[in-house]
Amino acid sequence: MAIRVEFLEKAVMVSKKGREKAEALNNLGLALSAWAELIKGKEPEEARKKYEKAIECYDKALKINPNDTEALNNKGVALYRLGRHEEAIECYDRALEINPNDAEAWYNKGNVLYELRRYKEAVESKGKAAFLFYLEGRIDFAFEIFKEVYGKRLNIPICYECGVALASLLCLRNKVYDEIVADCNRNKDNICSSAKIVLKYLIDGEIEGEIEVRDEKDAVFEDLLEMLTEEE
Repeated sequence: MAIRVEFLEKAVMVSKKGREKAEALNNLGLALSAWAELIKGKEPEEARKKYEKAIECYDKALKINPNDTEALNNKGVALYRLGRHEEAIECYDRALEINPNDAEAWYNKGNVLYELRRYKEAVESKGKAAFLFYLEGRIDFAFEIFKEVYGKRLNIPICYECGVALASLLCLRNKVYDEIVADCNRNKDNICSSAKIVLKYLIDGEIEGEIEVRDEKDAVFEDLLEMLTEEE
């Protein structure tokens, strides 16, 4: 790890100004954070110093490009690991101002909110992350996030919407699948109309009516229903 950091420090020194310099600084920050994570159990003070140095790298990268959402996310993670939760949330919120569909920022923010015991907000944030990862095609990771937030048993509509979509698409004919579908059915008043059509299809194999596409979530369920019916 030390050799890698030394190499990246040299890369920062020789890199040109602008995007190349910002990328080199971000990579150095990531390496320092990874090193800190490795030693934090045995050398907490040294780990803290490395996180601080990583944050300095991210700050320098952000001076070059204030709209660098990757650097903002990475800085937020470093702050979170140092216990600076409110500062971390500021980074994620800034990233989300730049890109409201930044799945990483929603997910990271959810982790911090959970640590702050702001559970409802945490589940909403992670539910949003799961849905966005699903849209990006990272279905396995999205489903892992959903299972995590689903386990909180908080009545958050987006979580149930994610659950119907992900359980349907993955065709999880097992205990987890049955549990999710049953819970969605019990809470069907909290899911959108298109999700209800998919849910009915899952429960009794029947399709009634057509999905009225109102927003991106409805569009996803329309595509999902088409995929499911094609499998018959």
